Amino acid sequence: MLQGMQLKEQVQLYKEDILEYDGIWCISINENYDKTVKTKNRIRMIPICSKLLDLGFLDYCNSIEKNNDRLFPNKNAKTFSSWYRKAINPLVTSRDNVVMYSMRHSYVNNLYQREDSNLTHISCLVGHYTNEKSNMTLNYTQDIHPKFLVKLANSIYRL
Repeated sequence: MLQGMQLKEQVQLYKEDILEYDGIWCISINENYDKTVKTKNRIRMIPICSKLLDLGFLDYCNSIEKNNDRLFPNKNAKTFSSWYRKAINPLVTSRDNVVMYSMRHSYVNNLYQREDSNLTHISCLVGHYTNEKSNMTLNYTQDIHPKFLVKLANSIYRL
């Protein structure tokens, strides 16, 4: 929820998908094991926002025994969404039509509404295709390094 990830991306995570990359704690969205992604653009390395780190996310990950264990066992997108709607929605909103996916929309919109927003960086962070990918120069580039996305990922909680 705090990362703007798709629900399916969250419930598919394994312990080994949480890693330190050039000194930045990241989540690797990939197709390892039985995981799937909607499109190839969704395969990415995203920095973990400082708020999630402060809440003890790494401690939770370290409590999981094996690297090939899921972070959220016995959960799939449908069961998690149903649980969220019943358990969490009443705590955060009085509107019945708010679903888990609404948080992703809000996350992206809040980043976009920032004065210094960079659509390419937002797209990389949340795994969206951007028309700029058709730019020939970008065909020769690698994904944007997480060090350029970490400030963006953390900025959502400073609005």
